[in-house]
Amino acid sequence: MESNDEAAPKLTQIKYEKTSCYFCNEWLDTQSFKEHIIHCGQVLEKCPHSCSSYVPRKRMNSHLKTCPKVRSGATNGETKPDLTEYENRILILEQDISALRSVLNEEIKQRLHLITDVGSLRKHNQISEEWTQKVGDVLSALKKCINEERAARCSELKKFGEDMQNIYHQLQQIHNWQMATSGRIDQIHNKLIEEENVREQIISTIENKSKFSENSVFTLTEEMEELQQQLSKMSVKASQSAEQISMEILRFEELLKEREEQERTMQQDLQTAFETIQLDLQSKFVSNSELSTKQTTLDYEVKSMKNIVCNTEDRCDKLGKVVEEADRTIHGTKQALADLEVHLLYQNKLLGIHNTRGHLIWRIDDYSGKLLDAKEHETCLQSPMFCNKQYGYTLRLDVHLNGIGNWKGRNVIACLNVVPGEYDTLLPWPCKLEADIILKDQPPDLSQAQDYLRNLIVKKKNEEYDINQYIHIPHKIISSRNYLRNNAIILEVRVHKVRGGS
Repeated sequence: MESNDEAAPKLTQIKYEKTSCYFCNEWLDTQSFKEHIIHCGQVLEKCPHSCSSYVPRKRMNSHLKTCPKVRSGATNGETKPDLTEYENRILILEQDISALRSVLNEEIKQRLHLITDVGSLRKHNQISEEWTQKVGDVLSALKKCINEERAARCSELKKFGEDMQNIYHQLQQIHNWQMATSGRIDQIHNKLIEEENVREQIISTIENKSKFSENSVFTLTEEMEELQQQLSKMSVKASQSAEQISMEILRFEELLKEREEQERTMQQDLQTAFETIQLDLQSKFVSNSELSTKQTTLDYEVKSMKNIVCNTEDRCDKLGKVVEEADRTIHGTKQALADLEVHLLYQNKLLGIHNTRGHLIWRIDDYSGKLLDAKEHETCLQSPMFCNKQYGYTLRLDVHLNGIGNWKGRNVIACLNVVPGEYDTLLPWPCKLEADIILKDQPPDLSQAQDYLRNLIVKKKNEEYDINQYIHIPHKIISSRNYLRNNAIILEVRVHKVRGGS
């Protein structure tokens, strides 16, 4: 790892639109900077007469007029009294000038460093302000989405409650109506039973009366036969009892007429009773047909209400699924907001020291609670973003505490993703990164720590994601040793290889 860190990284040049001159402090465009340096009047140039002095370009003419070398050349023909004192002064002046020159050079170097630092700080400030503005917009949009989802969910729950109340009232009405119809049907059935009993009584009375009339006719015939026998016997005595016999015959004839009239009236009464019974039976049959039609309509309405209840149950199931999905999305947005807040805190901490060395140490607190949350809602934890180098690829570690797919329920699944960054247009694509993901051991004695290390490879094209490599850490390993301490785990990421182009 140390040999890879010490290898010469690929530096990325940033071109600023304006820069300042090192000598006159004038702000210039990058295109006209070289031309300005050639003609700048504050540039220091060495004296052409070798007097060991550096003079600004615009003051060179005045210096040449007062240059000591020029004066010494002009006074060579004159007599020189004693120059030791002048030479000592010149030596002192040359030493002072050399000291001033070194101070000026140091100042110029410091000034150049300060100018570059100020430019980088301005650029970094601008990037951080833009990023904070984007994050604020994203947070406001997420809050708006959460409020809209909450309002929509409340309205759906209200509608669902109203629908359930309406269905409950309708079911109560149907139940009451069924009870009332069953009571009416029982009443009609009892009335039919009573009418059948009355009809049987009438039929029995009619049969008794017919039997009585037959018996009376039979008795009359027997009496007639007896009378005829008596007449035959008394034929001998006819002369004696003729008047008595005629009177008895007349009396018998009157009795027979009365009996015949009584039988006729009885037959008329029986016919009227039969007619009334038939009319009653017809009306009962009509009422029974009406009741049967009502019963069929009731059965049809009951079936339709059963269908409505089934449809409402299906709708309730669908609404329950929708509510579960809404709970999952809301929980996912809450988790994303929590990750964004952690990311904001982490970025605020790193405003002064930007993480651009391909190294991340991430502490996941409340491990047990987040594991239960992942089991219920399949949430994914996202680490703070970091870069593999200065102005390099932007990376993020995604962690599924309960696993995914076939690894679900037994392992922690982690994947390193290359996310869109500020300097993607300056980087080679597609990229290939190799990194180590380390589960840190946290024993009381750090000399006994045994970290759990896994290696993975990340690939990404310019705009589309490729299939990245996942690593898994079994739950048994996390619960062993001191990987889980104070209900928290620590993951470390080290990016140690970069390959660009294909």
